[in-house]
Amino acid sequence: MSITEKQRLRMERNRAAAVERLGARKQRGMQLGDVESVQLPTAVDAETIQDREEGTCKVGLQESSSHKHQVHASLATGSAPPDQKYDYFVVLDFESTCDRSRKVQPQEIIEFSAVLLNARTMNVDFHFQQYVRPTVHPILTAFCTELTGIRQESVNAGKPLQETLLQHDMWLRQCGVQEKQFIYVTWTPWDLMVMLEQERRWRKLDVAPYLRKWIDLKSVYTKLYGKNNLKAAVRELGLDWYGRAHSGLDDAINTAHIACELMKQGVILEQTGAFKDGKRKAKDITAYFSETSPRKRSHPSRCYCGKPRVERMTKRPGPNHGRKFFSCGKYSALSGPSCDYFEWKDG
Repeated sequence: MSITEKQRLRMERNRAAAVERLGARKQRGMQLGDVESVQLPTAVDAETIQDREEGTCKVGLQESSSHKHQVHASLATGSAPPDQKYDYFVVLDFESTCDRSRKVQPQEIIEFSAVLLNARTMNVDFHFQQYVRPTVHPILTAFCTELTGIRQESVNAGKPLQETLLQHDMWLRQCGVQEKQFIYVTWTPWDLMVMLEQERRWRKLDVAPYLRKWIDLKSVYTKLYGKNNLKAAVRELGLDWYGRAHSGLDDAINTAHIACELMKQGVILEQTGAFKDGKRKAKDITAYFSETSPRKRSHPSRCYCGKPRVERMTKRPGPNHGRKFFSCGKYSALSGPSCDYFEWKDG
């Protein structure tokens, strides 16, 4: 990959800074792993692969060595990276319904893609890709198609999300992953912590426990190199960007490239987030709130917590979909509302 002298110097500075940070963490007993030597990042060699055929749905057990989405991350020369705690990393990326000028509610997953990264060989052994059929907003916006490259006919032929989850579970079993130690890796926690969790709740879906914990690779990368988006992070490490941005499969492949580079630097990838029963379990706000409560508010514009009440809109499909209401001003998608204040805006 040809780079300018300015880019080369910046990469060298970042590599040196990463080594220094890892050394400092080790001295303080806060190291990311037991690192005896740090391998400086080098460009990952990826086979030149024909660009993916737009709209093609690829599902099931798919081996990279015989497929056009083959990705081989070769080990850098020098000392071998330290052993990881996991045998496999399932690098995951979702694409969802969206629009340029308005917020689509509720958002629905329209592409479910993952690649299986072998922590021992640093090869992407298999990949999974399934387009998902949206039901609340079945027609994709022009912006969504332009952004993700996903065509209307692809989602029309897609599977419901529940069936896709079962298909993904079968894929893991066929790959022999469920008998090993594995964890999901995402670039930002949005995919599992927000997107899948929200859709799981309002669709009342069953989700396997292994989808309830993850490694947020962006947070790991940020500690070493500073904040960057996925594409900038790939280039900052001196890697070649693969495919197109906002393609679920291509984004998963690029995230896997970054994971390989960090492991070659000596970083041990560990769990960064999870849902815990009774602590961070997300609540369904329409089921949690009650229409009446004996508690009193200090002011008509405040909830029972004393916080300014917040106007929200019902997202769940049904007779009240789109109806506005006031609720607790201290609410998060993970822990739910702090109090049970609820009042319809239209009475």
